[in-house]
Amino acid sequence: MKKLLLSLSIISLFLVPFPGRSQDTEPAAGNTAAAPVCAVPGVLPETATPVTGPVIKVLTFNTWEIISAKERETRAAAMGKRVAELDPDIISIQEMFEERHRKIFLQSLADHGWKPAGSAYFNRLYGSGILFLSKYPILSITFEAYRVNAPWYDIERIGGKGLAHLLLDTPYGRLDYFITHAISRTPAIFDDDGNFIPGDPRQVDRILQMYQIDRFVRALRAPRGRSLIMSGDFNVSPEMLEYPFLVRLTGFESSFELLNPGQNPSTFCKKTDMWVTDEFSRIDHIFFKNFEGQDGFWLRPVLSRVEMTEKFKAPDGREYNYSDHYGLYSEFEVVTDPAAVKPSPAGLTRNLNACAACAAAASAGDAIALTAENAPAWDDYALWVLGDAYRRKDRTSPLVIPMAEIIAADAAGGATVKLSDPARAELKKTRCPQDCAGEGQAPGKPGNESLTRKMQSFSPWR
Repeated sequence: MKKLLLSLSIISLFLVPFPGRSQDTEPAAGNTAAAPVCAVPGVLPETATPVTGPVIKVLTFNTWEIISAKERETRAAAMGKRVAELDPDIISIQEMFEERHRKIFLQSLADHGWKPAGSAYFNRLYGSGILFLSKYPILSITFEAYRVNAPWYDIERIGGKGLAHLLLDTPYGRLDYFITHAISRTPAIFDDDGNFIPGDPRQVDRILQMYQIDRFVRALRAPRGRSLIMSGDFNVSPEMLEYPFLVRLTGFESSFELLNPGQNPSTFCKKTDMWVTDEFSRIDHIFFKNFEGQDGFWLRPVLSRVEMTEKFKAPDGREYNYSDHYGLYSEFEVVTDPAAVKPSPAGLTRNLNACAACAAAASAGDAIALTAENAPAWDDYALWVLGDAYRRKDRTSPLVIPMAEIIAADAAGGATVKLSDPARAELKKTRCPQDCAGEGQAPGKPGNESLTRKMQSFSPWR
């Protein structure tokens, strides 16, 4: 059966337009969000602030080593050489599906002086494409497939997308590291005129994947740890709803945005990358988060830039881009003085405030008006609705998008979330959470993580 599914999925690569590479789209009228600038080598600052402590160097890179990609062996060898020149301590790779290409890449890394102390690849039907390499030993590994990941006939199913946690043993203490590759977007983010294109049949899936990231991180990170890093191809750009939703939900901070305010270089750009046919903006990220914590160390980003934007010359004399993505590279200073850093935002957790929004939800009209007074209740109500959709794998719920908009709005400043007719009808049917009857958990808890831990036990990796 697995071989049959694999064959059908491979055939579909040539029958279904692959999102982000050949899909034709029409721009939505009236949306004039500015398009990002294609990354150009050397335009970003080399350093942000003086560094006095040790530094951890991180690279995330989607290699485009999928079955329909071009020049895979040639590019894999060239990527290994270029990555070794960057000399990161941690390498977060996506779309390195086939063993022969991983071997070429790893051999090229070794030939140019870079060898890992720890590595992991996470197998699914066609692999996950997620390869993790580190100069630091890996103490533990957990992989979890995304619970909601497109309908059965979608090519994304074969990609085995998910997220992983790796506990690293650095010379400065232990570090929680997370890596992911989320579901891709259809259509492109921008049209040829730079206008934002709203609407995406996979948006609900992606929102629920961002929700799963938050659950996974809360369940797996060391409770006493002082910091974490999460990197990968999130397929989410700052122009998309999913980005502020993820950042506010998790409390993640972007190393790139902190050091390069106001800049938005694309990591998937059709103007400068020969393999790209649609503009997808800055969809690769390196996030971090600092906690008060007692163990390990804190992180202070000191450099972040887009890398591998140039072409390389192949043995046949031709020039190619390394991938359809560019790499994102960040450096973090290791900090042990609590006065030198401050904790990251806490993120959002379920409390018992949802009950206060039940009546308003049942009688909602065309929109939900958020205020500083009602924001906590609506945040909590939205988390409850999203958690319910996540548990039921409900990728068709009309409430997922407006509830994500509530979370992303940071409503203390005032905002309005519009409701579609199906969403309004669903709100009228939705009952109040059980914990309004006194059956819920104590306020301030992140939620019942037993489902996450149960899924981990049935998520094999090797």
